[in-house]
Amino acid sequence: MNTFCIRPAQPTDVSHIHSMIVELAVFEKLEHLVVATEDLLHEGLFGVRPSCEAIIGEEDGEVVC
Repeated sequence: MNTFCIRPAQPTDVSHIHSMIVELAVFEKLEHLVVATEDLLHEGLFGVRPSCEAIIGEEDGEVVC
């Protein structure tokens, strides 16, 4: 049986989040406009003064898009 959960993003999820941003930009043919880096995402999500939040979907312990 598959288990699915939605949870708050953790610092270890930054690479997954960045990959999803890039994948969406490629799909929309806008990858040339992506300026986000993993470092910028980490700072925005988990820095001293976070400016955004993210949630992650997992199925059987694996991040899903």
